[in-house]
Amino acid sequence: TSFIASFTILFSGSYAASGHEQSKRPEKLLKLYVYDGCPFCRKVMCAISVLALDVMVYPVPRVTYTTSGVVKNSRYRPEALKIGGKAQFPLLVDENAGLILYESD
Repeated sequence: TSFIASFTILFSGSYAASGHEQSKRPEKLLKLYVYDGCPFCRKVMCAISVLALDVMVYPVPRVTYTTSGVVKNSRYRPEALKIGGKAQFPLLVDENAGLILYESD
């Protein structure tokens, strides 16, 4: 599925990002809370790469990993819940614009 996800967005980036070099860059780093295997998180990560944005990425393992003992605890999940109020990812925090976004579109 990773190949299919990559292939479907293969040429969309060059069109979406044309002219991004002239745009104003954020002063503070964007914060992105993601977990592996999430197609929506992958979509946001690809868009950030295409736009060459500086982002601090915080990994948030799935709850099932902690309940099954694979991961002892999630360092950033409580922080993400405090910021957004729900366990939905990706969570993008833009302190420059005062935005908290859950959408990948």
